[in-house]
Amino acid sequence: MSKRLLSRSNLDQLRNQAKDLLKSCRKSSSDAIGRFRTSHPSLTDPDPETFGDRVGLQDAQLVTVREYGFQSWRALGARVAETEHRQVLIDHIHANRQQEAIDVLRTHGFIEEDLTLALARAACYSRFEVADALIERGADPSGDYPGGNFGPILLAACEFLNPDGIRYLVEQGARVNIPERDTA
Repeated sequence: MSKRLLSRSNLDQLRNQAKDLLKSCRKSSSDAIGRFRTSHPSLTDPDPETFGDRVGLQDAQLVTVREYGFQSWRALGARVAETEHRQVLIDHIHANRQQEAIDVLRTHGFIEEDLTLALARAACYSRFEVADALIERGADPSGDYPGGNFGPILLAACEFLNPDGIRYLVEQGARVNIPERDTA
């Protein structure tokens, strides 16, 4: 299973993770060597005695990239940039800067998960102009809240005690018959 990027992840943090991994390898850490075995295509059977001498920062960066589910540093960097744009979008929604949020939507690409997260926030805060723009771009009113087992975004509006947000999502097609989840 891949690691999940945090909403405020940046490339400097990820580079530091790779540097820490490299330091651990050079200390013959069995955990670090195991991570290389799992995620590095050409270092699947390293000798623990000489392993730290045979790897460099690029190798550690490749392992870091693969652990986050990407094939290259460039692809990971592109996703980090998208995540930064998502946070800017959500910050505009929270601050009721609807036009600025719509401008961010127009100038940057977002994956469906980001759009659905932003729609949940827009519904909770009654930012319906932004919510309309999000739905136009592919946000799913019946979508699940990204990042875990939190359920449909309709529940976010319910937990936020916002009847206008609930009504908006239902009018936009949100499922109201939500199946019970097994939490065991």
